[in-house]
Amino acid sequence: MLYAIGEIVLVVIGILIALSINNWNSERINRKQEKEYLSRLVVDLEKDLENLQGTVTRYQQKLILGKIVVDQLGENNSEFFLSTDAYQDALKRFNGKDDWTPPEQFGSKLYDILKIYLFNQRRVTFDEMISTGKIEIIKDQNLRTLIQEYYPQADDVQNFQNSIILNVQQNYRNALYENNISTINQGDFNEIQAILTNPTGLIVAIENYLNISNAFMNDLYYNEDSMINRVNELIGKIKLELKRN
Repeated sequence: MLYAIGEIVLVVIGILIALSINNWNSERINRKQEKEYLSRLVVDLEKDLENLQGTVTRYQQKLILGKIVVDQLGENNSEFFLSTDAYQDALKRFNGKDDWTPPEQFGSKLYDILKIYLFNQRRVTFDEMISTGKIEIIKDQNLRTLIQEYYPQADDVQNFQNSIILNVQQNYRNALYENNISTINQGDFNEIQAILTNPTGLIVAIENYLNISNAFMNDLYYNEDSMINRVNELIGKIKLELKRN
């Protein structure tokens, strides 16, 4: 009886040891995978940050160009731009700097306002984690929540950009065409002024474009809860978690 009990105890101990080893090994694999995924997320997020900063730069240039153009075209309602953080920062950044100056020709200014830099998030790693269920291996619950919240917010920014901004951009393009201005028209102000059929409509289209651009800039950079702040915060928290591991 004692021998049989001893055998049972040994078997139970063996099973417990095997389970402990298996759990330890699974945890080791999960931590290794967690580190790999977090490292890849940092790469993706740093690419997002670079993309967002490029978008902000392009919109700052657009605000400067737009203000110059509407002032030349005539009476306008763009005075509110003078006090916005986005416009003031743009003036400080580009005033007299060699990295960017507005084109000389009036037609070139009109065309450059049309140019846009689209934010496209990089979400390959996150989508892979969701599809495979690997999002659960991120041990820190708060960090996992921040990651899961970021990507829908980035989707909202992209959706706003791809619907509202592109729609307003198209309205501006239509206003150019209605005023006999093609995207290859690089004439000076006097040449273009002579062919305008509806300068007021063109001014309104530019003002609307600048208004939406300014609002978009707030979402990207100037609000406390802006996308750039969110990305920087998330990158910092992920790097801190990687150091712990």
